[in-house]
Amino acid sequence: MAAGNAAQARLTWVRNMALVVPPAGYTGELICSPSVAAPASTIDNHPDLTMGTTEAICIFGFANPSWVPCTSAIQMTYLGRQYNVQNADFDLAQVWDHFPLIELKEPFILYPRESGLVEVQYYQNGADEIQPVGLWIKMSQNLRALATS
Repeated sequence: MAAGNAAQARLTWVRNMALVVPPAGYTGELICSPSVAAPASTIDNHPDLTMGTTEAICIFGFANPSWVPCTSAIQMTYLGRQYNVQNADFDLAQVWDHFPLIELKEPFILYPRESGLVEVQYYQNGADEIQPVGLWIKMSQNLRALATS
């Protein structure tokens, strides 16, 4: 993405890690502020996501339906303070069901006007599909424009 261009919304959770050299120890952003575009020379260098005055996020865990999960750990930052790294172990969790799901030790909650960042650590190349499991809460008046007929 060129510097100065508007950030684009993510259309899918699939992240092709074959483009990352080297994959070992690479940390990428999963939940961040999409309103500020990162310069082309920096990947995964967006600011924290800040909640509006009438919205909040509550993340209970993460799912990774990829056949070859590449995520080894999850790092969360809340109001500028980093939580302890959470090991993912997607390669060990529910391998027979092919929908690995991990639960956070405690929910990650961003209240109105608070900020947070979720980053994941990748340990190998592949098409990773890690995605949050939780709720994005907004006031109904902000979900859509209501028109009267």
